[in-house]
Amino acid sequence: MMNSKLNILFVDDEVRLINGLRRMLFRQRDSWEMYFALSGFEALDILSKNSIDILITDMRMPQMDGAELLVKIVEKYPGVIRIILSGHSDEELILKSVRTAHQFIAKPVSAEILVNSINRAMQLQGFLSNKNIADVINGIEELPSIPAIYLKLEQELNSQNVSLSKVGELISEDVSISAKILQIVNSAFFGLAKETADVISAVNILGTNIIRSILITLKFQNFVTDKEAKYFSLEKLWNHSQKVARIAQQVYNKFGDKTFSQKEVYAAGLLHDIGKIVLLRHPNYIEEVIKKNPENLSEVETQLFNVSHAEIGAYLLGIWNLPVHLVEAVANHHNAEKFDKVDLACSVYLANNLSKDKMDFTLPTRAGISQESWLNFYESIKD
Repeated sequence: MMNSKLNILFVDDEVRLINGLRRMLFRQRDSWEMYFALSGFEALDILSKNSIDILITDMRMPQMDGAELLVKIVEKYPGVIRIILSGHSDEELILKSVRTAHQFIAKPVSAEILVNSINRAMQLQGFLSNKNIADVINGIEELPSIPAIYLKLEQELNSQNVSLSKVGELISEDVSISAKILQIVNSAFFGLAKETADVISAVNILGTNIIRSILITLKFQNFVTDKEAKYFSLEKLWNHSQKVARIAQQVYNKFGDKTFSQKEVYAAGLLHDIGKIVLLRHPNYIEEVIKKNPENLSEVETQLFNVSHAEIGAYLLGIWNLPVHLVEAVANHHNAEKFDKVDLACSVYLANNLSKDKMDFTLPTRAGISQESWLNFYESIKD
């Protein structure tokens, strides 16, 4: 950003609420340049004349509601981070915007929650130095899924004796649906006392009706073309992600610091390569990266985009407000220098290597694991 201040646009049709936001956020005036609009049309006019970093909009507005406004912003200004601010009674409208909103915050909102949400979103910019890539990520409305998993999930949700446990198990097999479910449940709209990276818990919190609505709205299709499928297989990526998730659980259970649950470790492993899925939206990714060097994607990505799929995945999960420990695990799953103990992120790093039969004793030794213990563990988890 050329300007050191954040440019933030608030949109609400009620003058009283706009004035309340002005007063509540007055102390931020030195670090934020704040714009206020009383309608979607006024907001679009401000966006046409100013470089806005973050937009925070109410849902219920006349003429153009928040969901309609976000659709237009994604089309014209994809780089803007988009946050919905709305009442608990607006669940139906919220679900309309799951494609286009990055975060959801419930009214009434405190200054602390609003400031924390905005500051955290902007701190994530450190992951990215390429504006074009940021625009690709922020403009994403959907991620792909494997049809077989989606159909099984749809059948279970439509069955007479639907099982939340079974729904959770099926979602836990799919990288994209898991990420979206965790995005929604971790939004301030649901008011969790503590963030969660546990997909099963998220399913129980949301319930079948909301999950069914999410699937209908997003459709989660596999957008890899037949031509691209010669070089990139979504099924292989899903299988790899599940394998890393399972091995990460075993690494963490054997050597880890026990701070997080096994389900949280699984989620971190499952989502570690989500940045690759995001990059499929870049027109040159398969041609310029995957076809050239499929065995060392991070190096080629960094050469071309000045950022790798690890940082891209972390950025996406961060602006979706997923737990920090999960974001850090995704960001560092190729970065051995970050670790001197076996925490959750280190477990994902080690699991990713072990899934490819890479045996490196340097990091385990630095983390206090003997070569004999590490070798014995490796032998015990071989397929």
